[in-house]
Amino acid sequence: IQTSRLLLRPFIPDDAQQMYENWASDPEVTRFLTWLPHKSADNTRALLEGWAKNYANPAYYNWVITMGGVCIGNVSIVRQTDEDEVMEFGYCLGRQYWKMGLMSEAVSALTDFLFTEVGANRLVIRHALANPASGRVARKCGFTYEGTAREESLLHDGKHHNIAVNSMLRSEWERRKHPRQLILETERLILRPVTSADAEAAHRFASDTEAARYMYFWGFKTLRETENYLLDCERMWAQEHQTDWEFGITLRGSGELIGACDICLEDGGVELGWLLARDHWKKGYAAEAA
Repeated sequence: IQTSRLLLRPFIPDDAQQMYENWASDPEVTRFLTWLPHKSADNTRALLEGWAKNYANPAYYNWVITMGGVCIGNVSIVRQTDEDEVMEFGYCLGRQYWKMGLMSEAVSALTDFLFTEVGANRLVIRHALANPASGRVARKCGFTYEGTAREESLLHDGKHHNIAVNSMLRSEWERRKHPRQLILETERLILRPVTSADAEAAHRFASDTEAARYMYFWGFKTLRETENYLLDCERMWAQEHQTDWEFGITLRGSGELIGACDICLEDGGVELGWLLARDHWKKGYAAEAA
C-alpha cells in the first residue's frame, strides 16, 4: 500500500536489524505496548520468521512501514471478529519519526483499504490515556472517541491503565469520503464546509485573540487545536442527522479563507455565529455571509 511518503508492505526476516535499531529496542516506543523491548536483533529476527509464516493466512494483516526504503514502524490488525466485521488497529513508530504525521498517514490509508477491500464494518483504535499521542492519530484519522475502559490493561510498567476506545464505522467513512456538497454563494463570497485541510489558513484568524474575543469555539492557541476542531467539524458534516454546520467563508475571486460561519440547531431554535479575519473587517463580509 503506497501513500505520498510511505510504503506499507509485509515483513521479511531481513527487516530484523532495522526493526530492532529503529523501534523494537527502544523502551520509550514500547512504553505503552504489551511487549518489552527486544534484547537483540536475533530476537527480532526470530519474531519476523514467525510473522512471515503467518502471511499464508489471507486474514493476517501486518505491515512494516517504510519510508525511503527504511523500516520505521509497524501497523497491524491485533484483534478481529469476522462474524461482526470488526477490526482493531495496533501500531508503533520509531521515535525519530514522531510528530511528522506519518502514523496518521499510514492508518488513514489502511482505513480505506480495510473498508474497501476487506469489508470491515467497524474499525477500532484503543490506547492508554497516558499516551495521548496515540489518541491524536485516531482523532486525525477521523475516529470517534467512545469512552474509557477504566484500568483495563495491566502493562509491563506494573500499572493498570485506563484505555480510551475510538472507532469508525463504514457508514461514517462513506459519508466522509462523499461529504455533502452544500455550497452557498453570494455576490463576493462562497461558503463551503470547512475541513482539516483548512487548518493553517484558519489558524490565522482562529489564533487571533481579538478576532475570536467573543467566540465560544474559536480562539485556539496552537495549530494542533485548530486542526482538531476542524476534524470535529468534518465529523459533524458526516453525521446522518446533522445539527451543526460550520462553513468556511472564502472570497469568490481568490478562494482565500477569510473566516467561518456556523449554524447550530439548539433548543428548538437556530443559532448563527461567525468569525472573520481582522484584515477583512468593515467590508460587509460578515453580514453578507450571515
